[in-house]
Amino acid sequence: MNTTDVAVSRTRLGRSRFGGSGAALIATSLTLGAALAAGAGWLCMALESGHRSPWLVFWVAAIVTLPACSGLVWALLVDRSTLAGAPEDPESSVEGSWYDKAAASTFHVLIATLGLGAGAFQLLKIDVAPSLLLSGYFLLAVGAFAVNYLLARRAER
Repeated sequence: MNTTDVAVSRTRLGRSRFGGSGAALIATSLTLGAALAAGAGWLCMALESGHRSPWLVFWVAAIVTLPACSGLVWALLVDRSTLAGAPEDPESSVEGSWYDKAAASTFHVLIATLGLGAGAFQLLKIDVAPSLLLSGYFLLAVGAFAVNYLLARRAER
């Protein structure tokens, strides 16, 4: 029997691209995620100035970022063909077409708001902190994408 003829078992959490069981993938994801979270905690501790308990900053940052870091490592290591319910070709799925339409529409919205915003800020002499301006622009981008995605989904239903 050829190894390509054997059906790949699909599980909810999948298996690693590099071999091993699903449990090994989860253990690796948690271990590497913990290392990344510790790095994030260390960075927050190093950037925090004047705090009375820098180790508190470290632990809070590490614990808060642990799920996201572990999930990121899992997403990078998992073999999509071993995930139960994963489409074979996600780029050609209906959701993929909605995503593409939303991304294209959002790009146009962002280009227009950048131009109009730059003109308005110059003419009205508005002085805003760059971090606040970029945070607002990020929220605009996320909101525009969400609206465009929902509109694309509604149009095809």
